[in-house]
Amino acid sequence: MIPASGKVSMADLRTEYMPAGSNAMVELSAFYRGGASGFVRNNAGNNTAVNGSASIVTSGPIKLSDFRGKTAGWIFTNSGTLTDVLMATPFGNDWTVNWPKIYINNGVIGGVRGVSWAFRIEGGAGRLEFINNSEVQGSYGAINSGGGYHAVHINSTSRVYITNNGALRGGGGAGGAGGAGGTGGQGYYNYTAQEGPYYDSGTQVENQQSWTYTGGQGGGTHNEPGYCAFQWGGGTVASPSPNTSAVAVGGYTYYRGAFRAGANGGGSIAYYEIYRQWGATAYTNGGGGGGGANGGYGQGYGLANTAGGAGAGGAPGGTNAGAGGAGGNGGNGGTWGLNGANGAAGAGGGYGNYSGWGSAGAGGGGGGPAGYAVHAETAWTKTVAGTMQGPQAPVAAS
Repeated sequence: MIPASGKVSMADLRTEYMPAGSNAMVELSAFYRGGASGFVRNNAGNNTAVNGSASIVTSGPIKLSDFRGKTAGWIFTNSGTLTDVLMATPFGNDWTVNWPKIYINNGVIGGVRGVSWAFRIEGGAGRLEFINNSEVQGSYGAINSGGGYHAVHINSTSRVYITNNGALRGGGGAGGAGGAGGTGGQGYYNYTAQEGPYYDSGTQVENQQSWTYTGGQGGGTHNEPGYCAFQWGGGTVASPSPNTSAVAVGGYTYYRGAFRAGANGGGSIAYYEIYRQWGATAYTNGGGGGGGANGGYGQGYGLANTAGGAGAGGAPGGTNAGAGGAGGNGGNGGTWGLNGANGAAGAGGGYGNYSGWGSAGAGGGGGGPAGYAVHAETAWTKTVAGTMQGPQAPVAAS
């Protein structure tokens, strides 16, 4: 800027308006606003920024004192709340014109997640300067490892200068999800299995006690032996002594059941139900692992960071089987410019008496990366640091 008081020289104009290092001899008329030399520019119709040399005449009488307090370039000042700002917007068609541009932020600029970074400096021509006197806040990282958004993003072939008198805050990364719990180990138990009772022709117990009678062929007293038949599936599986209540055959124990027909004494045959039992083993499944919890949100424009949730408990297993392991807790979201915390691993499944310990729990998700205070794809110059929360990279300021 040319001093607002005192003597103004052609050297002052040459320094302010002409390309650096130029020693070309020019007349004062070369500094008409909008003149053919291009030293002092007019505003394009869609350029809403203030022209630092707006009062310089476009023709007619012109004198050195007219340039007191004047500056080369356009200046735009934000005093409100804006989101997802492109620095080029207020300068309209003049964004690509080789003349300095200054964007002053006295308000709040925030990023809306999923749209863009809070403040973008892309393309352009001439010296580009961003003066932040207030807040620029990147958006938050979404749950389960979402990355925070940048406060400022730079990608310009023109030199960018940042003067930060306020705060540039990268959005916090989200917390990672908790891992699922492991499945419990398998179990087993022994029990007595039973089939029946049945009663039909060929599947029954037929029993006749021994008995004595007098007379008959040849007269006299006769002693008749009794018998017993355990019948199953149309065949006799055992013929034990009369009145036998149980008999073991081929891994089964057959039992005489309830009386069904005939007589319980004398010479008549008595018929009974039959059933059988055997030793068996049942195998049971381990309980399912509990689900891992969501990670918390990172801090960002309009949103505080949140804590990760608590993992769900595992399901109980069957008899003698292990319970499922609890799911891991989600990681907490990061505050301004910090990564989110990793999610916790799920717990392993419990012990089952058949297969032993259950499966291991799954690992938790990694925390999301923080947004940058300044994310630059091209070189830039930092004049005043102020508060910078988050990395300043990948191209180093220079």
